[in-house]
Amino acid sequence: ANVNTPGYARRQAILIETSPQQILAGFIGTGVLVDNIRSYREEFFDREIRKNMYQQTGFETDETIFQRIESILSEPSELGLNESVTKFFNAFEEVSQNPEDVANRQYLLDTAQTMVDQFHTISSRLTDLKGELKSKFVQDIDSANKLIAEIAGLNQKVYSSYSLPGGDAQTYIDQRELKLEELSKIAGITVTQSDYGSVNVFINGKNIINQDTYYNLRLNEQTSPLTGTTIQVEAVDPNGNAQFVFPPGGELASIAKHFNTTLNELSSGFSIMRNLNDYADAIVSNVNLEMNSGYGLDDTTPPPPGRDFFEPAGLTAASINISNDVANPRDIPLSSAPGEPGNSNIALNIASMTDTQTFIKDYIRLIGKIGQMGKDASNGKSTTKLVADQLSNQRESVIGVNLDEEAVNLIKFQKAFEASSRVVNLANEILGTIVNLGR
Repeated sequence: ANVNTPGYARRQAILIETSPQQILAGFIGTGVLVDNIRSYREEFFDREIRKNMYQQTGFETDETIFQRIESILSEPSELGLNESVTKFFNAFEEVSQNPEDVANRQYLLDTAQTMVDQFHTISSRLTDLKGELKSKFVQDIDSANKLIAEIAGLNQKVYSSYSLPGGDAQTYIDQRELKLEELSKIAGITVTQSDYGSVNVFINGKNIINQDTYYNLRLNEQTSPLTGTTIQVEAVDPNGNAQFVFPPGGELASIAKHFNTTLNELSSGFSIMRNLNDYADAIVSNVNLEMNSGYGLDDTTPPPPGRDFFEPAGLTAASINISNDVANPRDIPLSSAPGEPGNSNIALNIASMTDTQTFIKDYIRLIGKIGQMGKDASNGKSTTKLVADQLSNQRESVIGVNLDEEAVNLIKFQKAFEASSRVVNLANEILGTIVNLGR
């Protein structure tokens, strides 16, 4: 009946012989009684499956996040930022061939605006992704709190059942194990056995469930000028006292890692946002440095006007913008000398940055690293899935209901019943014969 019941561990009635009854001719057996119900649940498999679950969930979350990031960056493709930056620097090569042509200068501004828009779009979408991760983090905490309360409640039911003579708590234990596995996916828990079948639950050493007493989890969000905005998990005891807990794996750990590091522009670790901002900063600073010493078409006397091509304060992917200094294409300082409209030395110097500067190569390496990290997450997910399938099959072979075995048992019990029936029938026949002989 329980072959398809999730989490069910098969059970066996342990029989003991009852005391024989004395009669005039000696003793006769009085049969057997059920001494207890044995569950085939194995703590080793449960523990290893819970551990593998939070590792697998962590890899799955990493993979999903990197897939989103790769989709946002759209690299390598014609829609990617690298293509926009390449076209921007190539435009300087093109305008250098005829710097007096205002149409060429306008094309340069157009390619620059396309690149700027691409920076803005990527920054905005990464910021949106960060917001989604925070929302998911809060949802996971709510789900974890619900599971924690349910596990504590089942602990109490198990304890009460064990406290009663002949009490059977296996149904509650099976239900509790399902909840523990779900909680492990979220928070990477470890479990120890306690008195009367109850369990203690820990998150990275912090005891959050002790029999029927438990802590609630909540979001702790902090903002610092040095580290930016970060999120952590706090455990709050029944008296309202809180302390940080750091899940070793599972969805909460993965989300916190990417929110606090990967998508945090102030993180000292591997931060895509910081690298993207550094890329924008390098382009703005290097191009402006060249432009500041140049002259536009109508600049006929020194010193150079010191025009910026980009707003000098726009040193991030979100704030990069074309300067009002070059709103008129004629004012773009492409000449290295005044009164020489055909001079394009500044344009050539900027065009050569693709070879002389490292920031473009740094961005390409960043894309490669993101791809490799996504691949590592996919490989980790595949590996842990294989382990999960193996452990699940091994556990099922021990605790699962085997229909073939149950069919054999049914036949065995049927034959035993038939044999007992024959004995009873034979005794009735003998008794009937004896009665008839006495008449």
